[in-house]
Amino acid sequence: MTGMGGQYRRNIQKEQLPLVLLSGIFEKRRKTDLIKHSKLICLDVDKIPDACELKEKLKKVVFIHYMFISPSNNGLKIIIKLNAITEKDHIQFFLSLEKYFKDELEVEIDKACKDISRACYLSYDEAPYWNKESITLNNDFIEKYFSIENREIEISEVKSEGVQNNDDVLQQAVQKFLNAKKGDKHSVLLKISNYLGYYINAKQLEYTTCYNALKKAIEQRKDELDSVNQAITTVEKGLIYGIENPKPINHFKISTKYYQFWYGYEGSISIRSNSFYTFLNRHGFWGYNYNNNRKLVRVQKNVVSIVEKEDIIDFAMDYIRKLDYDLGDGCTRNDLLEKFHNKLSHLTSENQLTTFLKLSKPFLSDSSDYSYLYYQNGILKITKNEIQLLNYNDVKGLIWKTSIIDRDYEPTIEQIQNHEHKGDFAQFIKGVTGDNEEDKTFSRYKSMRTILGYLISEHKDWICKQKPHK
Repeated sequence: MTGMGGQYRRNIQKEQLPLVLLSGIFEKRRKTDLIKHSKLICLDVDKIPDACELKEKLKKVVFIHYMFISPSNNGLKIIIKLNAITEKDHIQFFLSLEKYFKDELEVEIDKACKDISRACYLSYDEAPYWNKESITLNNDFIEKYFSIENREIEISEVKSEGVQNNDDVLQQAVQKFLNAKKGDKHSVLLKISNYLGYYINAKQLEYTTCYNALKKAIEQRKDELDSVNQAITTVEKGLIYGIENPKPINHFKISTKYYQFWYGYEGSISIRSNSFYTFLNRHGFWGYNYNNNRKLVRVQKNVVSIVEKEDIIDFAMDYIRKLDYDLGDGCTRNDLLEKFHNKLSHLTSENQLTTFLKLSKPFLSDSSDYSYLYYQNGILKITKNEIQLLNYNDVKGLIWKTSIIDRDYEPTIEQIQNHEHKGDFAQFIKGVTGDNEEDKTFSRYKSMRTILGYLISEHKDWICKQKPHK
């Protein structure tokens, strides 16, 4: 294995590292083009405080064949021998290993390793671990750590995915454009670009592959187009729109939370400002007019808190660092980090952030019939005859984090039954008002309860309707 070690590893370029498909021999770099399984799987453990310490801990696992520090220098690559033949076998072994590592070792492994065609960068490690006597995992390992119910679900998913050939999808889209009438080519180009964007979002096609295929088709029909440059721009916008606004396709999973605000093309990364702000919106960051001043806020489970620009930068940087090293389209996570650093001052300027992010969802408010109290474990909805504890996710309005009482609402059964008349505060108010329970016509205690309830409630009806004097 070659590469640059020590303090220079973080700056390494991908061209200097060997890239291998450890799990098999492929005709092309796609899981559908598997020729033969290598009977190996490579697991990734990322974002760990001390990779060397974890390596020492895992040396006790008898089936680990090889381990080395990942190129990021804060992760570990773990190679294990399997008695696997098909992609279905590979997935079942992965899910079994995922459960084993989590339950037995309290270690989270990267879910992307389930992909049999996943590439692995080989990096320098001064002290790699190799166990030449490691055992090979067999079906009994699957039976122990992978339930029959989950196994049947995964098998059905693999069969469903195998039905769809992604190359055919791309070729059919290109052919649809080529066969379109002269006057319809622009609208067809936009539709098929959007559609291919859904596949890019689902990680079934790459942006570069789709872009180049459509660009080549445009060149073939340039005599039937008003403007080649306009057609290429349509492709770019169409693909990006499809990625950012995906719809379900076949059995592939789409993501609205995972939002790709960058686009790679032939090894070059670009970041679109509008896409970045939409990315922040989807993760709860907005602008809000607070006391006649524009503030940055974040909404999490309907709870709103004021944040600073530095909070947004930290969030974006952490998000990027958790991505796979290989981003596809010839780009890496390091390329994206460098590009983000270069555009940081523009993307996170106060003017840009407050202009593009606008929170319009209303806040939860009291009414004449009910009031709310906010606790750590839920929202207390109080009416004349009932007290109900609601989940923060179930309400339609927003709540300021500063309005939440710093404790859980956990009353005893006795407190619930006796709160109205026998609670400490109720007894205090009765004493203050000198209430005479024998007086059936007037109660100062009830009057005081009404006054306090009105003051506590955020709902205020200041309109006093009076009959006009004659």
